[in-house]
Amino acid sequence: MPRPADLPDYAAPPLNELVLGVQFAPISNYSTVEAGAIWQLFSSEFPNVQEQPILSPQFETFGGGASPGVQIQFGPMAGPMRLWFVTQQGDHLLQFQPDRLLLNWRQNGEGAYPRYERIAETFRECLCKLDNYVQTTRSYGLDINQIEITYINVIPVEHVSEHSKWLEIMPAFGFPIEAMSANFTEVARSEDGKPIARLHHDLRSVISIDGRNKAFQLNLTYRGKPTLPGIDGALELLGKGRVAIVKRFTELATKAAHDVWKRTI
Repeated sequence: MPRPADLPDYAAPPLNELVLGVQFAPISNYSTVEAGAIWQLFSSEFPNVQEQPILSPQFETFGGGASPGVQIQFGPMAGPMRLWFVTQQGDHLLQFQPDRLLLNWRQNGEGAYPRYERIAETFRECLCKLDNYVQTTRSYGLDINQIEITYINVIPVEHVSEHSKWLEIMPAFGFPIEAMSANFTEVARSEDGKPIARLHHDLRSVISIDGRNKAFQLNLTYRGKPTLPGIDGALELLGKGRVAIVKRFTELATKAAHDVWKRTI
């Protein structure tokens, strides 16, 4: 999906991390024995491996249904773990579990943001490798049921009360603020008015471990079910999510913030 000509762009955005992901019907009869085979699909680009707790399924539902809440499990983790495949530079992370594949670009101070199109193409290549593996070993392809894209922005500040200088989510307050958090959602609709996804907004103040540095973290996540099948359908909806997030970010940011982040379009 080419970049829309009128999409806002920034030469120095406060973007700290970008996540592209798909959720699919669990790979049948998958076990940890296959972890090595899965890693071999990506090991040339992602040579380092870590294990992490598995993520619970997430679905955006409409018409009276509710998305599943947080699931809490006590005792030792059972079954397959989530695998992290990390590049040598540490700036890209591929996450795999039996029902999900995600690609993270992470700002590590060693390079500029490579832009959505390049990251999306890498994600497509990874999805195709996994889909081919599933087709070869199971005789069916990935059954994608949700996509998600998240932009994580970190905005350094001297004081939490500076929020109105950067974002128009809340008005300025006449008293000093120690901490702040806000979250809300909106429904994204197709051209015929049908709900296709949700855009989640999560704003919170954060502080470094040593207490010296303060910032706002603004996470914008777009999640929904593709209307078209297969990898192409997933990438199409991810592209729509990218457009929705960038436009909403631009609407939330102040004119002064646009100037600091060097808006070019």
